[in-house]
Amino acid sequence: MRELRAVADEVGATLLFDGAHLAGLIAGHAWPNPLAEGAHLLTMSTYKSLGGPPSGLVLTNDADIAARLDAIAFPGLTANFDAAKAAKYYARIGSPAVAAKFVAEFRRVAERLVEYPSIGSRRSRGRRDISMSIFPYTVIYRTSGDTMLVLVVKHDSRRPNYGGSRK
Repeated sequence: MRELRAVADEVGATLLFDGAHLAGLIAGHAWPNPLAEGAHLLTMSTYKSLGGPPSGLVLTNDADIAARLDAIAFPGLTANFDAAKAAKYYARIGSPAVAAKFVAEFRRVAERLVEYPSIGSRRSRGRRDISMSIFPYTVIYRTSGDTMLVLVVKHDSRRPNYGGSRK
């Protein structure tokens, strides 16, 4: 790893170690930690050798890379997770048909936002929101030029302030 890091540094590249199948060994200290050995980034899945739910991790011990990852991953990927979590909730307490109805409603709202980006009510810091009509959820988003970023998909009464700090 150290030799690869030297080459990466020489050419200005970032060294990423894919630890999907080795994550359990790394966590159990049976395999060297790629970050300690020189990798800039370590990616892994949580379900292959860690035995967790299907998900993934991107790790770094570099503060600058961590800040760049936060800017990329949050809030966009987090809002995607919000919507998926809500659909899973409706499948659990209702049925797959209720979850499908939630997804269809969310898709309808997303299509309206694409067609009419300024349709949502204005909020602070250049953000806007639009409520779903069938389910008690609000989509908070921000536009810049021809780009739209969904910041949060929040339940209106269970956690009314959820995602308020997402920029």
